[in-house]
Amino acid sequence: MRRGVQWAIGLLLLALGMSDAARCEAAGRVELDAAIEAGFPIGDMQRWNAFLGGVGFDAVRIGNPIGGAKVAVESSDGVGGKSHKVYGVLSRAGQLVVPGGRFSLNDRAGLSAWTAKVREAGAPLAPGQKPTPFGLQPEQLDAVRRDLGRVADFSTLQKSPIDVLTNLGNRVTYPVAAEPAVAAELGRAEKVPGELQGLACGTVAAAVLRREGLSLVPAKGKDGRPEYTIIRATKDQDVWPVGWVPEKPLPEVLPELFTLRNVQIDDFIASELFQVVAERLKLPMLFDEQALVLKKLDPSKVKVKIPEAKLGYEAVLDKAMFQSGLKHEVRLDDAGRPFLWVTSRVP
Repeated sequence: MRRGVQWAIGLLLLALGMSDAARCEAAGRVELDAAIEAGFPIGDMQRWNAFLGGVGFDAVRIGNPIGGAKVAVESSDGVGGKSHKVYGVLSRAGQLVVPGGRFSLNDRAGLSAWTAKVREAGAPLAPGQKPTPFGLQPEQLDAVRRDLGRVADFSTLQKSPIDVLTNLGNRVTYPVAAEPAVAAELGRAEKVPGELQGLACGTVAAAVLRREGLSLVPAKGKDGRPEYTIIRATKDQDVWPVGWVPEKPLPEVLPELFTLRNVQIDDFIASELFQVVAERLKLPMLFDEQALVLKKLDPSKVKVKIPEAKLGYEAVLDKAMFQSGLKHEVRLDDAGRPFLWVTSRVP
């Protein structure tokens, strides 16, 4: 089956859930190696053996571990998938000490939840450590970036969002899914007003979905490989962005933006001026359609005036955008190609 067909089918139905056993197998194996601290109440050992056997570990060893006592989680890839070795200490206070937690015999639910998180995501975060984007491991995130960095080499102008997403599905590797209500909403959406051809697939998907208040979210699938879900955007949700902020200074990324030239503009329609600048720079210009609609901004109805001066295109755009209630910034698509992102000046 072609990926585009898989993508279209995925838009209509989310995959059915796996059984708990299959989910655990796909997520990985978790083993505990617990050292005994001097002063630990040995009389409780039988209770601890029974307790640790029922909180989700695939194997438990209590004693003096090779290499001495330590508190850590070490993950490795094996033939059957990820394997996580948990090193902990049974303390004199009658607690199991593991990375990010201390659990007593009365906290079966807490240790079970901790074990499940390790099975899914590996070692818990250290204090002050930020979670990885989308909960993906670095190698998984790199794979997603490469996948979404493929070129959208087809026209998007006046195409329906479903058509655009189906075409994207022919060019990416990992599957996409949406709840039926979200898929139905996409089916009723207006056609894409701009031409996004030549940009990376991830940037195109993010731009098209943002216009409808939706977002693309990569995640680790039940089989451990990445997958994409289309969701209704929420404030605190990690979503795939419409491009990335360049790490290098702008004069290095686009030196032609700052080349000075004689400029004088008198009553020039803003939207036409933006198009002229974009064409001269050979730079795609994406409009945040959602923001323009919400703020009732229409650059085709604004006339720009800029007195005679020596200016670079960056300054010209800044002045014209300001007069239109807009602002712009240079972003990079998922393949590292620059484009101009235009949105409302007022959040």
